[in-house]
Order: sequence, then structure tokens, then C-alpha cells
Amino acid sequence: MEDEPRPGRPVTACWDANISKVLVSLSDDRRITYEQKESRVHFSRNFLRGFQTEQNDFLGRIITGDETWVYSWGPETKRQSAEWRDFDEPRPEKVRRKQGVLKVMHMIFFDMNGVILRWPVPIGTAINAQYYKKVLQDKLRPAIRKKRPGLLESGILFHHDNAPVHTVRA
Repeated sequence: MEDEPRPGRPVTACWDANISKVLVSLSDDRRITYEQKESRVHFSRNFLRGFQTEQNDFLGRIITGDETWVYSWGPETKRQSAEWRDFDEPRPEKVRRKQGVLKVMHMIFFDMNGVILRWPVPIGTAINAQYYKKVLQDKLRPAIRKKRPGLLESGILFHHDNAPVHTVRA
């Protein structure tokens, strides 16, 4: 048995070119991971101080954002789910499904009260700094005004990972 070739992302990222880039980066500055941890500790301490002084008001100002892939799933056809069993045997309890070919990236923003915005990224669109900024301005801001009146004026604390698209100056 052999694997058939598949389009899409490679199964590994351990290429000589990648290894060389990491080694060069580490030789330039061996404190990279230390500085990232130090930055996380700094932000965590600030969040704890904010919570100690404001309690739930502080938590209510935090908006978290993330991206995730959403796949389509379809039920098996009647023919695909056919199986032999005796008349006194119970029906199977699990619903059988198969993963569809459609895959869409969704951006999700939420706070302690629930989801504020779910935004499907159009297929083929790269989430770069310009696109991300546009979603924040044109989609998230109006959604906050509509679903959480007054929150923008109270000062939002935006919580997101440190992916390059989320940390550029724009």
C-alpha cells in the first residue's frame, strides 16, 4: 500500500530551508522565546491588576478574536448507510457523516456575554494586515455598537494571538 499524492498543505514543515531560517534567526537573537514569555507575563500581570481593581467590569471589556476552519459535513446516502441486521437488533446510535469538500475560514470575535461577530472569509482571500484591519473597522466595530452598546466608549481590551497579521502597526 502507498499513499496517493494529495494537493494542499504539506504533511511536514521540516525542510532544510526552514531549519536554516530558524538557525539564522536564533543565532541573531537567542532570547526570542524568552522575550515572548516575558511579554506574556507582562500582559498577564496587567490583566490581573485590571481585574483586581475593576472586577467583572474589567472582564466585560475583553474581546477575544480567533480564526478557525469550518468544514462542510453531509449525511451518508441511504445506500451508503445500509447495513444488515436482524429484525430484533436496535438501530445504530451514531449518525454517520462524511466530510464535504467545502472548507471556509471563519473569524470569530466574542466576549464574556457571547459571540459578537462570526465572519466567513471569502474563499481565496488571504488574511493579511489590510484585510484584518478592514474586518475590524467595517464588521467588528458596527457589531460591537449594535450588540454591546457603550462598550467601545468604555475602552476595549482586545485579546488575540501574536500572529504577524495581528501584530503589525496597521
